[in-house]
Amino acid sequence: MDQSELRESLPAVLEQVFPGRTSEIVPGSPVWLLTGQDNVSAIGALSGPDQVRITSGCARDVPETLELHRHLSALNKQFMIGRIYAINMTRPGLCDVVMEDIIFGAVLSWDFVPSMQDLATRATTLTNGAARAGVQIRAQFGGRPFTPDDVMALL
Repeated sequence: MDQSELRESLPAVLEQVFPGRTSEIVPGSPVWLLTGQDNVSAIGALSGPDQVRITSGCARDVPETLELHRHLSALNKQFMIGRIYAINMTRPGLCDVVMEDIIFGAVLSWDFVPSMQDLATRATTLTNGAARAGVQIRAQFGGRPFTPDDVMALL
């Protein structure tokens, strides 16, 4: 699928998988907000190359330490999909922890329904994994949950 097909198809897929939990970040934009009990995610239909990018916030304002980075590296070995990493938003000593996966549009097609099922499985697996990791990271290293107001940090 190219970006226009992804933009057209993604809202229906998200509503089917996450009923009542998605909304457009900005009307007409190719990115949707997904809210969960323990995390917030941005799911976008992007170009260059055509892709669906899922970025879930695990923890905000976490003290950035070597131990945190080692822990994230160890977590990455456990995940079947996606990667978890820290991003520093220029706040001295603090970082955000996010989990992200990218599904290339070229492999997605309504003519091959298993590809769309894979997209749904990846979105569910990633957002659930990010929520679990976020609870653990905040308990062990500090920080706070992402809220819908923090979604721009995920873009």
